[in-house]
Amino acid sequence: RSVDGGQTWNLIPSTAGFAYVTDIKVRNENGTSVIYAGVVSGKYKGVDHLSSPSDGLYRSSDNGQNWTQVLPDIPGTTTPYAPSDIELSADGRIFVGTGPNTNLQGGAVILHSDTGTQGTWTAYTQYNTLIQASTSYPLPGRVMLAAAPSNSNVIYAIIANGWNNGFNYYQGGYIIRTRNKGASWSQRNMSPDYDGRNWANLAWHAFTIGVDPNNMNTLWVGGLDLHRSTNGG
Repeated sequence: RSVDGGQTWNLIPSTAGFAYVTDIKVRNENGTSVIYAGVVSGKYKGVDHLSSPSDGLYRSSDNGQNWTQVLPDIPGTTTPYAPSDIELSADGRIFVGTGPNTNLQGGAVILHSDTGTQGTWTAYTQYNTLIQASTSYPLPGRVMLAAAPSNSNVIYAIIANGWNNGFNYYQGGYIIRTRNKGASWSQRNMSPDYDGRNWANLAWHAFTIGVDPNNMNTLWVGGLDLHRSTNGG
């Protein structure tokens, strides 16, 4: 944490057990700056690096002195979802995209909440189910999100799917959009493949999305290359 514009930094002691932090957002909640941190475990060079006390979305209302994990558990497990991205809609609704944990569980899910607290999350799991049913790309990957600043109802998501060939490879699988704040999602008609190559063929690493602040129909998606759509995908 820096209190001098980034000139000096100090480790927040309460986060010493976090293995990887995928994203941080600060949300104004009735005048209090509440911090949300996406915390996950990972594997590096064949070794599991496990977050303590668990994966999840951690919430702090006291500048990081204390944290509460707020996401629900992955169905059928006692492990919270692993966040890959956190996004705030224009009116403050919190959206969380998930990635696969070290057991390859819980990827390709989108959750949202208006309060960010335990027991208030709605999970959209359709693409997790769809990908697992695939015979060619059955591994649900990570989700990256982008909210339209000009319209609080509009959020885009890109979703990776993958396969195992001695290593878990992921590519850009889907681009989807909601126009009702996450109540339902629709798949965009085209994905920007070109030259016979998937648009994000290193999606476990290079995978991002952004929306024009003034035009909800102009968006960019990035894999190794950058693509733009001016008609909502």
